[in-house]
Amino acid sequence: MAIQVWDYRAEYEAERDDILAAVDQVLRSGRLILGEGVASFEKEFAGYCGASHGVGVGSGTDALM
Repeated sequence: MAIQVWDYRAEYEAERDDILAAVDQVLRSGRLILGEGVASFEKEFAGYCGASHGVGVGSGTDALM
């Protein structure tokens, strides 16, 4: 039985310009943690999940704690 896996390469090609622009914006801001980008992501991801709040953490282990 063949199992279809996520083709991240095709998705990356479709979203490449947006991804690189976002990474460039964060790196140029000089704020890799606790910056405006993190706060924006937390808010948007919380909304996506149907939660009232979201908190960005440094690792999966931190998320479980």
